[in-house]
Amino acid sequence: MASSGIMLDLVDLSTRSIDVSLSIPSACADELAARFDVPRPQREFIPLESEELAWLRAAMGIDIEKPDIAGVLRGASWLDDLPYELHTGRELRLMLKGKKPLAVFFGQDVESDPWIFPEDVFTPWVERGRLVQRVQVLAGVRRLLYALPAEGWRIDAYLKMWDDGEKCGWNDEFERREGELLGYEQWQIEYWLKARKVRFHAAEQHAATDVHAPGPLALRRGRG
Repeated sequence: MASSGIMLDLVDLSTRSIDVSLSIPSACADELAARFDVPRPQREFIPLESEELAWLRAAMGIDIEKPDIAGVLRGASWLDDLPYELHTGRELRLMLKGKKPLAVFFGQDVESDPWIFPEDVFTPWVERGRLVQRVQVLAGVRRLLYALPAEGWRIDAYLKMWDDGEKCGWNDEFERREGELLGYEQWQIEYWLKARKVRFHAAEQHAATDVHAPGPLALRRGRG
């Protein structure tokens, strides 16, 4: 069945983590638009109403028993083709399973979007001693960091790495170190570095004709 170029992220609201990402067949996307007037996402994210998600789950044969699942539509990305699972959007789920030692969120200090700074779902686990937290605000940029208790050293190491990167200029060695601190495997880091170079080259060419072309920050933030 032909792909529509649209992805469905099923999000566990208890951890605000993506449980699974699925490619929506073109026929399902067309029927969803016809039945519920749901637009095709381009660069935006489109949350589905419960009735819309129920129809799509039935149409695609999705069988997930968790009660607190939300559905979000988005356009497919090159990140979906990586041969491993990105941590981005899956941070708390992976940390509670012990599969991710460090999670980092950053943005403007005035930002209050819980999808950017998900403190509300992380705080209970900090209070229970399952995670440790650090907040840093510099020049209007807020960084929110969480680590497993035995991995708390990674917070200081990450902040030092970031500071050094801003002073020296970001390069592959900083990118590699970031991947290590975030808990990616070595082969995943090396694959990322190669894929990133290809995407940067494509983005530079595309930027000449597209004012909305993603810059290096947009590409790097797909890392997790």
